[in-house]
Amino acid sequence: MEIAVYPAGEPNSRAKKVDITVFGKHLGKVRYGEDEKNPASVLYHVCSASKTLGLILALADTTAGGAPKRSVLVAEGGKLLGITDELSANQSAFRLSKNIRVYHTSAGEIGVLSGADFYAYEPTRILTACGATFIVHLATFRKPQADIVGGALAYFNRVPVLSVSAGVAALYAENGELVYASPVNGTTLTVTPKKEKF
Repeated sequence: MEIAVYPAGEPNSRAKKVDITVFGKHLGKVRYGEDEKNPASVLYHVCSASKTLGLILALADTTAGGAPKRSVLVAEGGKLLGITDELSANQSAFRLSKNIRVYHTSAGEIGVLSGADFYAYEPTRILTACGATFIVHLATFRKPQADIVGGALAYFNRVPVLSVSAGVAALYAENGELVYASPVNGTTLTVTPKKEKF
C-alpha cells in the first residue's frame, strides 16, 4: 500500500491519490453532530478531501458530552468512517466499541491509536487481535522513547506501525526496525503488511 505522510501540514491541491493519506498537523476542534454539513468545519474539510485523496487520517480535538478529547478522524470516499478517541484521556469506564477499533477500508484493516495510547502495549495488541494488519498513530507530542516503543509494538505484534507526532513521521517494520523517520511533508511510503499467523 502507498501512504502519503504530512507530519506538519496538509496536502496541496496537486497531491495525488494514494491508499492512505495521514495529516500530522493538529487540525483543530470538531463538534459531534454539528460539523458534518458545515463547509467551514474541520470534519467537512477532511471528508471532502477524502473524495479525491482516498483514505484520510487526521488529528483533531473532539467534544462529546462536554469532555474534550484528542482524537483521530478517519474518512474515505467523502464519508466519515469513524473517530478514535485517546483511551488514556478517558476517565470513565473502558468502552471498547467507542474508543478503539479496526477500520475496514479499501487499503485494508487499519488499526488507529490516538495520543498517549501509543505508549501502552494493550491497545496495539487489541487492534492486532481484532485483525489490524497496519497500525497508524497520531499525536501532538513525541516522547524520547518513541522509537523504542514503536519498534517494540511492531515487533511483538508482527505488524507495521506508522507514528506521526510532533512534526515527525516514523515507520516501524514488523521486525521492529525503524525504516523511515522524517519531518518532510508529502513523502510517499510503500508498505506491504505481512501479518503472521499465530
